[in-house]
Amino acid sequence: MGPHVLLLREPSPPPETDRYEAALSRASFRPHSLPVLETVLENLESLSRIFRGSDDQCTVDGVIVTSARAVDACARAGVDIDWGKVRFYAVGPATAAQLARLPHPPRDVRGTESGTAERLAHYIVQDAKRGDKLLYLTGDKNRDTLPRVVQGGLGGEEVLQELRVYATRGVENIEHKLACALEDAADDGCEPWWIVFFAPSSAAHVTPALRVYFSLEMGETSDIITEEKSLLRRARVAAIGPTTGEYLREEAGVRVEVVPDTPRADSLTLALVKAQLV
Repeated sequence: MGPHVLLLREPSPPPETDRYEAALSRASFRPHSLPVLETVLENLESLSRIFRGSDDQCTVDGVIVTSARAVDACARAGVDIDWGKVRFYAVGPATAAQLARLPHPPRDVRGTESGTAERLAHYIVQDAKRGDKLLYLTGDKNRDTLPRVVQGGLGGEEVLQELRVYATRGVENIEHKLACALEDAADDGCEPWWIVFFAPSSAAHVTPALRVYFSLEMGETSDIITEEKSLLRRARVAAIGPTTGEYLREEAGVRVEVVPDTPRADSLTLALVKAQLV
């Protein structure tokens, strides 16, 4: 078997097969997922009121969802809501699949091939009618790209209502959970681990805990081996995208060896395979 790979993300829930773990396993890596952030749903009563409206009529013409967590908020807002009456704009197939699992799921889901919030925004500008009222379900770390494009293309701020329905925070006791994950992996301590970071926010939360067990330093400090550092596991670091890689290098002082061409399981696996040959 190949080296261990620590994926700093929540794995797909059963019965789904996690695509990252599956792709890495096929390439003889030993993947382990460690949830670093957790989601807290918010403003569910407000969301329910918007969908129920008067006479059970939704008070908006379309709803924009760019994450599975926004769909989770819809599910929690009311199991008896008839989502089939509502037009949805979904950023990609995975989010659309989440919508399909809602009770009384929506029948009109558009924009699923967009892939990014910016491309979805341009699609909405082309698809929606002037005068439509749109609801954008957001988290606490959304960028302003989608609102800016939609409002600019459809005629001002009144066209788009934003409602924050979830927030992310660091998982508590992350150092203990990391220790348990390392113990469960039956690590022999000989071969370097790959550690894969998926977002700057999760990196900021978990990096101090990782430094208790792994050597992650970059630059001049990587050549200074103290007795304390010599006891740490060796680690090689990958970032799922350039933004995360930039954060790790410039803000966290972590040496990043791999950034895949695309943030996909197959691209990450191929990049790690190539790096193993160097």
